[in-house]
Amino acid sequence: MLPRMRTISEAAAWLREADPDTAFTQTALRRLVVTGQLPCVRVGQKYLVNLDAVESFLSGRWEGSV
Repeated sequence: MLPRMRTISEAAAWLREADPDTAFTQTALRRLVVTGQLPCVRVGQKYLVNLDAVESFLSGRWEGSV
Protein backbone atom coordinates (compact mmCIF):
# COMPACT_ATOMS: atom_id res chain seq x y z
CA MET A 1 0.00 0.00 0.00
CA LEU A 2 1.32 3.44 -0.91
CA PRO A 3 1.77 5.95 1.89
CA ARG A 4 -0.71 8.84 2.03
CA MET A 5 1.77 11.70 1.58
CA ARG A 6 0.56 15.30 1.77
CA THR A 7 2.10 18.74 2.07
CA ILE A 8 1.97 20.35 5.48
CA SER A 9 -0.93 22.60 4.47
CA GLU A 10 -2.85 19.65 2.99
CA ALA A 11 -2.24 17.59 6.14
CA ALA A 12 -3.46 20.48 8.32
CA ALA A 13 -6.60 20.77 6.16
CA TRP A 14 -7.13 17.00 6.51
CA LEU A 15 -6.92 17.35 10.31
CA ARG A 16 -9.44 20.22 10.31
CA GLU A 17 -11.78 18.17 8.12
CA ALA A 18 -11.51 15.16 10.43
CA ASP A 19 -11.99 17.33 13.54
CA PRO A 20 -13.31 20.84 12.85
CA ASP A 21 -12.76 21.84 16.50
CA THR A 22 -9.09 20.83 16.59
CA ALA A 23 -6.60 23.21 18.15
CA PHE A 24 -3.77 21.61 16.15
CA THR A 25 -2.59 24.18 13.61
CA GLN A 26 -0.53 24.16 10.44
CA THR A 27 2.21 25.94 12.37
CA ALA A 28 2.27 23.20 15.02
CA LEU A 29 2.49 20.54 12.32
CA ARG A 30 5.32 22.41 10.59
CA ARG A 31 7.20 22.71 13.89
CA LEU A 32 6.98 18.93 14.44
CA VAL A 33 8.34 18.32 10.95
CA VAL A 34 11.16 20.87 11.10
CA THR A 35 12.35 19.65 14.53
CA GLY A 36 12.38 16.04 13.34
CA GLN A 37 9.68 14.82 15.70
CA LEU A 38 7.55 13.81 12.72
CA PRO A 39 9.20 12.20 9.67
CA CYS A 40 8.93 13.85 6.30
CA VAL A 41 10.21 13.71 2.76
CA ARG A 42 11.54 16.91 1.27
CA VAL A 43 10.64 17.52 -2.37
CA GLY A 44 12.10 20.78 -3.58
CA GLN A 45 11.01 23.37 -1.05
CA LYS A 46 8.04 21.35 0.19
CA TYR A 47 7.82 18.89 3.04
CA LEU A 48 5.60 15.84 2.54
CA VAL A 49 4.25 14.07 5.61
CA ASN A 50 2.59 10.69 5.89
CA LEU A 51 -0.99 11.08 7.14
CA ASP A 52 -0.73 7.74 8.95
CA ALA A 53 2.30 9.04 10.87
CA VAL A 54 0.42 12.21 11.81
CA GLU A 55 -2.54 10.17 13.01
CA SER A 56 -0.30 7.83 15.03
CA PHE A 57 1.57 10.76 16.57
CA LEU A 58 -1.62 12.52 17.64
CA SER A 59 -3.22 9.36 19.03
CA GLY A 60 -0.15 8.62 21.16
CA ARG A 61 0.79 5.48 19.24
CA TRP A 62 3.90 7.07 17.77
CA GLU A 63 7.00 4.88 17.98
CA GLY A 64 9.28 6.89 15.74
CA SER A 65 8.89 4.93 12.52
CA VAL A 66 6.01 4.27 10.19
